[in-house]
Amino acid sequence: PDLCVYIFNARPPYTETSTHTWQDYRFGAQFEMPGPSSKQDPQVRPPRAACMGMVTLFNSMDNYDYATARPKAQKTFDTRSISTIHHHGGLTRQSHPGAGAISHYYGASSKALQDLHPGDELLLNDKSAWEEKATSSSSSSSKQKQPFPRRSMEWLHTNGWCLDHLTIQPSTDPSVGRGAFATRDFVEGTVLAPSPLQIFKNRTEFQTQRTFTNAEELLVNYCFQPQGSNLLVYPYGSSALGMINHAFDKTKINVKLQWARKHPFVNHLQWLNLPMEQFWHMYYPGSLVIEVVATRDIQKGEELFMDYGNEWERAWRTHVKNWKPIDHADDYVYPNDMMKRIADSGEPYRTISQLNGQQQKQQDAAYPPNLMTVCETSLRSDEREKSSTLEWNLSSRRSWPEYWQECHILESSTTKTTATTSKPSNATDSSSSSSPYWYKVRVIFRYSKKRNPKALCTASSDTHCIDYNVPHSAIALVDRPYASDQHLRNAFRHPM
Repeated sequence: PDLCVYIFNARPPYTETSTHTWQDYRFGAQFEMPGPSSKQDPQVRPPRAACMGMVTLFNSMDNYDYATARPKAQKTFDTRSISTIHHHGGLTRQSHPGAGAISHYYGASSKALQDLHPGDELLLNDKSAWEEKATSSSSSSSKQKQPFPRRSMEWLHTNGWCLDHLTIQPSTDPSVGRGAFATRDFVEGTVLAPSPLQIFKNRTEFQTQRTFTNAEELLVNYCFQPQGSNLLVYPYGSSALGMINHAFDKTKINVKLQWARKHPFVNHLQWLNLPMEQFWHMYYPGSLVIEVVATRDIQKGEELFMDYGNEWERAWRTHVKNWKPIDHADDYVYPNDMMKRIADSGEPYRTISQLNGQQQKQQDAAYPPNLMTVCETSLRSDEREKSSTLEWNLSSRRSWPEYWQECHILESSTTKTTATTSKPSNATDSSSSSSPYWYKVRVIFRYSKKRNPKALCTASSDTHCIDYNVPHSAIALVDRPYASDQHLRNAFRHPM
């Protein structure tokens, strides 16, 4: 699995923060900020996911016939996946100074779209999920079919880097969250992981400029800052590199970073000697590569540690000394924790009337103020051109995060309701057919009227979109905009 770090003040398209990053919805972060029609922040830009690992190494193709892989979040809103994506890693805002200092978006992976053979290059279709055709057979057939790019096994053994030397697990030091571990025995000098680099010109570009959130983007924590410069260097090729923790006990240090020593055609070290203006003219993301190297023999299962430097260590110790929970921290409940409580209780999700206290006056009727309800709706926006009320149906892309939308639960039942339209029921998914509860929901789509002028209900329209017979598994709780730990004003920020 890969780690994604979301940039919430990302620059406009075609700038350095739009390259080698993914859309906000790819891994379920579309709810971290207000939607595109929000009046709360007219300067809001959709977040971008800067990911470490395989999901950023794919090259893109404009013909779906060539696509072999697609980024995927592992059951993003599923209580069975609490240990992976959308999780605090044990660093909670109520008790830990590391809250908000790590990304909760760990668990991104990739799905093969067709059979792969040894040596096949992993390619993706660069269109968004809203633009993709329902099946690969609908892709353009006018382009001549070419063989997939493929390297021989001999070439790979000579020139390739291994990407399976490291794995990610909870750290042996519970105060730091996750850590990187060796998957096998290694001798001193072994290259454990390569990572191409993305270089940002100015650290000040990652200031959030919002008084109610942290002063800097979380990405800063996952970057290196060369001494005496304002550059930020982001290693995006290996998720494990971003999980190698600092060793306060210097005897634990067992890895170091070095410039990659092979592949001069992808690692242009000679550019480092150029004047800065000329360097930026030549540089592009991935044109420089670093490696993680064992500084001594390492045993299988051993955690990796390196030295972030004295400046980072002083900054962290100062942060810990001065840290205290933010006001009302105890009122906050992590979404997965609340979903687990609901699953353990066997109760349904609450309707909007219950949350508003119209049917229940008890204090516990409402969810914690940081949470809101989202629903999986596999109904594409073009289907909403025909009717604003549709029966829930299973999409072939089940669990893709982009098919989750904000929703209000109108009714709940232990049985399916009578169809309110002539549209036949398609809810035949085996996981939903035995659902303990069924819901009628109002879906609040985030796409705008400009994106689909024919849609009956969009983020800016007054028409309500209704889904009925929605299974329990297609509903989840997420943080409201700016409510998650990444936006904490007192979260630690410092480059490595």
